[in-house]
Parts: sequence; C-alpha cells; structure tokens
Amino acid sequence: GYSGRVVALRIVPNVGRDIAPFLTEFGAELVAGYEFIGHVHTKKSWHSQNRKAIERWQQYLQASLLGVDQWGMADRILSAMLEDSQIGIVFPDDPKVLGWDNNYALAQELALGLGIATLPLHFNFPVGNMFWVRAEVLRPFVDLELAWEDYPLEPLAKDASMLHALERLFGVVPQVMGKMCAVSTVHGMTR
Repeated sequence: GYSGRVVALRIVPNVGRDIAPFLTEFGAELVAGYEFIGHVHTKKSWHSQNRKAIERWQQYLQASLLGVDQWGMADRILSAMLEDSQIGIVFPDDPKVLGWDNNYALAQELALGLGIATLPLHFNFPVGNMFWVRAEVLRPFVDLELAWEDYPLEPLAKDASMLHALERLFGVVPQVMGKMCAVSTVHGMTR
C-alpha cells in the first residue's frame, strides 16, 4: 500500500538476510544521504514452526516503528530523535530477556573492527533487527566494508552466526558512542 517515492530498488544476492543488503548494498548511500535511517523488513524466521507467532512478531515490530494504519509511530520516533541528539537508535521493546547467547565470540571479532575493545555483559538490542538509527551510529557498521562473501550462507541456525552478533552490536555501538538506545511500543500490542 506504499504510495511514496521509491529511491532505489535493486536485486541483490540471496545472502546475509536483511543485514547484507542494508549494510553492503545500501549502507554507504544511506549514511551519506540521510540523518535518520529506518530499517524494516519482513520477518521469516524459518526455524519457527509457529507461523502465527512470527506474523504477530512482525506486525508488532513494524507497528512499533511505523504505526498502525498510519505513520504515527515513525513521526513520533523521528521527532524524538530530532529533539534529543542523545538518542542514537530506537527499536521495539521486547518482553524477552536476551543477551549474547552463543554470539559473544563472533561479536568480539566484529567489535574490534568497530573500535570496541570490551563488550558489555548486559545490554538491550533490536531483537528482530528492525530500528530507526542515526547515520553517525550506522557509519561504523558500514565502515566494516563487509562484502557479500563475508556473510554466512543459508541455512543458518536459530542463533550463533555473524548476523546474530551484528544484530546485538546494533544495541552496543550507540552506547559506546555516548548515545542512548530507546525503545518503542504500541499500547495493546506485544510480541
């Protein structure tokens, strides 16, 4: 139902799920051309047999970033980021408590390229990898200059891949930069 302007539409290799197209294909253009960047995608999660739960999760993530039946949440989030320069990233709140799980070693390797010597033990991150982010916060990820062949091939496990480590680092990098991570939610909706 989107009737706005489409800036670019490209066919990319089927690798790296949502992260490779975001960082490798469009990342440099995004950080050069925009102050705020929204990252929203479809949520497949093929590892889960409960398709209804995945659909509800996708609806919750998108509603928490864009709004329900209108763009109200996007307006609220972008207004808050415009008013408060300390907000580096905004992502949907998640009722589950997750951490590094089996991604710590992979995250440590990537963190060195991001200029992070020590990873925190406790942090919040965009579970589902959808968010609004400042270009300055996204830039270190783009500066990793990940190539298509750097991403793992499918099928991937539910956890413990470079993609899962990157997802968690989206919640760490803003804090290292002295920025805040903020969460959004839509009243009456949950994962």
